[in-house]
Amino acid sequence: MGALLAERVEFPDGILVTVARADVPADGRTATIVLSVFPREEGPRALALAEASLFDLQGEIYTRLDRHPGPRIGFALDTRAENA
Repeated sequence: MGALLAERVEFPDGILVTVARADVPADGRTATIVLSVFPREEGPRALALAEASLFDLQGEIYTRLDRHPGPRIGFALDTRAENA
């Protein structure tokens, strides 16, 4: 997913976005992609950019997995470092 985000989403210079983890329940119907963003203040902006590309990303994931329907993708910001 990290490579796909890098290919498909143009984040502004000075914003570093990485995939911290993917939370997928046992049924595999959904997947929450948790993003770590630096600087942290740019988190909402980066999240909005990722969500704006969600339709294209979702389609590419279905193609790569050769599975339809694939998991329903959503994004969230990593807050673990804030709570540490």
